Amino acid sequence: MSLNPAVPDAEKTSSKDLLDLKTVINHLGALKSTSPTNLERVCQEICTPSSVSSLQHHLDASFLLDTDVVTLIAELSKSGYGRQSLGFLLPSLVILVKNSEFAPKTIRQIYRAIGNLCYENDAARQLVLDNGGIPVLLDTLRTILQDHSIPERDLMVNTAVGCVNNVSNDHDVCQEALLNSGYLNVLADILSDESLPSCHRSAVEQLNVLADTSMETRQQIAHLPVASGLVSFLKTGDSEDYLEDIVDLLSTMLISDNAVGELTKRDCLEILVGVIEKESTMESVLASAGNILVELTARESLQDGPDSEFLVAEASLWLAGIKDKAWLRTVAALVIGNLSRSEAACQRNYGLKPDGKRTIPEVLLCILGETVNSPSASKSSCGNDQPEVDPVLQLQYALLSAVKNLCTPEQVRRMVLPYAVFPLVKVMDSFDQRDISKHEVPVVAKLLALTRMFISTAPASDQSPTPRSFDDGQLAKFSFKYGTTSGLVEEPLKLLCAMVKSAESRYRLVETLVNAGLISFVNHLLISDLQSRVGAIVFLSMLLEKDNVASLLKRELLESDFFKNLLETAVMPLLKPDVQRIILLLLQKLAADQDLKARIKEIDLSFLLDSCREYSSNPEMCSLVEELTLELES
Repeated sequence: MSLNPAVPDAEKTSSKDLLDLKTVINHLGALKSTSPTNLERVCQEICTPSSVSSLQHHLDASFLLDTDVVTLIAELSKSGYGRQSLGFLLPSLVILVKNSEFAPKTIRQIYRAIGNLCYENDAARQLVLDNGGIPVLLDTLRTILQDHSIPERDLMVNTAVGCVNNVSNDHDVCQEALLNSGYLNVLADILSDESLPSCHRSAVEQLNVLADTSMETRQQIAHLPVASGLVSFLKTGDSEDYLEDIVDLLSTMLISDNAVGELTKRDCLEILVGVIEKESTMESVLASAGNILVELTARESLQDGPDSEFLVAEASLWLAGIKDKAWLRTVAALVIGNLSRSEAACQRNYGLKPDGKRTIPEVLLCILGETVNSPSASKSSCGNDQPEVDPVLQLQYALLSAVKNLCTPEQVRRMVLPYAVFPLVKVMDSFDQRDISKHEVPVVAKLLALTRMFISTAPASDQSPTPRSFDDGQLAKFSFKYGTTSGLVEEPLKLLCAMVKSAESRYRLVETLVNAGLISFVNHLLISDLQSRVGAIVFLSMLLEKDNVASLLKRELLESDFFKNLLETAVMPLLKPDVQRIILLLLQKLAADQDLKARIKEIDLSFLLDSCREYSSNPEMCSLVEELTLELES
């Protein structure tokens, strides 16, 4: 908005043109009784050239300045026409705001006038900046903060902060000038002043606005010594209307170790828990407070001790008692998982029974099974068609993560195993019935990792069921399906390797894997990226390690492009010698079958063998080359 006041030359303005105080008061009365829809019209009627010039004369004669004159400017500036007509008064107002001889109520109205004139008006903001207004506004605000004798001091502080906000909002240069003038410390002083409870909201809102301007500013805000004070606001009735702003600011401060140190004190933790448990709190506030707890419990300082035990006990109660808030159960599961990262913590937390009957892992797994019946968990999703992560997916990920951490000690895994199989298989079935979206990839990866942990668990001698209660065919199909999904190759291969290591009968397992589509899966990996190719080769080599099972793969190997794909992988320039050695061993095992040997003979292995012979310093490699050569010649 341009500043284009209709102001006559001062020389042509006679004393009879000046607005007298009675007229000023009349104008104020007209403005205050005007509805918002008529404000523009009334302002146009008042802002005649002579009236506007008269207001400038009143400001110039500052020793006679009446509060009503500045109040009139503030009220007129609430309209677009008023801001355009009166913007030229800003240099004079900037000078007047630092006049310590004025009554506090006059200073307040000057702040109002400057703030209203700068509302959504970059030209006015620039005028304040050019006339050195930023440091002046802050110096006067500092004076107000230091003088506790000022009447209605809280009202003045709020007005001054509002004025500064209007001057700087969405104006990068003004915001930079504010920060350079120490505005963050001024806001911190307001938050630390217990005599200004009604000003805390405006200070919090301003800090949140500034936190979004740059990472540097966010870091400066995070280091302000106000974290514990902000938490204390959460338990006062005065803060009900801006709880969301408080938790947003606390979230910003988590990047500071000093702030985290304050927030991890027991009294702060208890207040955060109290906010979460308060039924009347807005859901957005509850979620933000919960996220803060999750962030705090991820820190090393909270891993052991009474505070950790307190938080796990509270979170376990949320799991058992709240069924209609998926996000709160998500927070509870993440908190428990974060605080179960040592063996001692896992053993201690396993012993808790939130509902008086079931252990925490049992409750977590029971909830995991229930998520499958949620409408949002059963519908098919298609990546971009679902921009926000499904809360049920978030809950599933949190539950799986918590169980995985709790079951790190083998002793705990053995105790959890009897009631882990059913919910894991149930969730696996739900994913197996559809194509997954990118948001579901982390959940499937976590599901595979947890299943692998249980597959690898050695059962107690008197325990039933055993890890083989998982169906190998189902696990194989699930692993093959999602082992070809971007970002998921590693976990399916790890699960398959765990199945091989724990198999009671390697022969029967290979039969199951072949029927589930093993060779198609391996061939897919052998034409993928290098890491996937290597994973497939290592897994297949492990599978054929003993029990002479190569013949079970014969038909699928001969009828597919397996050997072609294997050779293309073997001659890749970035392939490491260790992988070439595994390929030699794999070919040697396959060559034990006469039909497979005949197929291998048809392949030109000269490049691979010559490449391996170059490692003459490695006797094992040279020996493998000779053994394979002799095997193929026999």
